[in-house]
Amino acid sequence: MKKYILTAALALTLLLLLAACGSDTGAPDDTANPGDTQTTPEDTAGSGSTPDLTTPPADPTPDDAQTPPETPDEKPEDPRPTDPAPDAKPEDTKPATPPPADTKPADPKPADPTPDTEPEPPQPPEQPDDAGAEDSGAESGGVNLKDFYTATADKYDMPMGTSELTEAEMIDYIYPGLKDVTLKQQALYITMMSLNNGELSLVEVESETDAETVKAIFEKRVQGMIDGGAWYPGPTEIWTNQSRVKVYGNYVLLAVGMDCDSIVSDFEALVK
Repeated sequence: MKKYILTAALALTLLLLLAACGSDTGAPDDTANPGDTQTTPEDTAGSGSTPDLTTPPADPTPDDAQTPPETPDEKPEDPRPTDPAPDAKPEDTKPATPPPADTKPADPKPADPTPDTEPEPPQPPEQPDDAGAEDSGAESGGVNLKDFYTATADKYDMPMGTSELTEAEMIDYIYPGLKDVTLKQQALYITMMSLNNGELSLVEVESETDAETVKAIFEKRVQGMIDGGAWYPGPTEIWTNQSRVKVYGNYVLLAVGMDCDSIVSDFEALVK
C-alpha cells in the first residue's frame, strides 16, 4: 500500500514540474492566425526561397585602393631656372676662379765654389810590367822587339802553337830569375805544346851586366829542354843542334828552330 502511495506522489510531483516549465516558456502569440505557420531562419535557408531585395544593403566601407589620392597642397617645383635677382651683380653669378699658381721657380742656392777638400790630382793609369819596355825601343831609336818578331813570323814558319808570354808567374816558370832583371823591352814567344819545336825570345836591358845575366838564363832554358824538357826525340834534336843565344850590347836573343841562323842574321843587321 505504501508503495502505491509513493508512486502517486512522485507522479504528482512530476506533473507539477511540467506545469511550471510550460508557464515559463509562454504561450504562443494570440494575434497570429490559427492557420498560419511561423517560419524560422533555419526554415528559410532550407527552403531555397529568394531573399528580400526591397531592403537596400548597408553602405560598404570604401576601399583604400579605389579612393582617389589626395591633392597635395604644394605645387611641384618649376624645373626652369629662375632669373637672378635684379639687384645681383654679374660677378655674383660667375664661378669662383682659383688664382693662378706661381710658375716662377725658386732661386736655387748658389753652389759653394770652395770645396771642403782639394781634389786629388789624376793618377796615370796602371801599365803592365812590359808596357815601359815596349815603348822604350821606339823612343831611343833602337829596335822594337815586338815589331821584329812580327816581321820574322811573316818571313819564316814559326812552330805550331807559338804564343806570347805575358803573365809574370808563367814567365818566371819558363825563365827563372828573369823577373829580377830590369827590362826595357821584352818579346817572349814560346810553343804552348808538349811537342816543342822552337822558341823566339828577345829582351833589352839597361846594362851589359844585365845582358850577361839574361844570357845565362836563356842558356839554362836550352839545357833544360835538352836534358828532357823537350820530351820527344825530334824536339830534343832541335834544341840540341838548332838553338842560338846571342848578346848584342843590351839586347839578348834566344832563337830555336829550323831557321834559327837566318833569324840571328836578320837581328844582327838591325843592331849593328
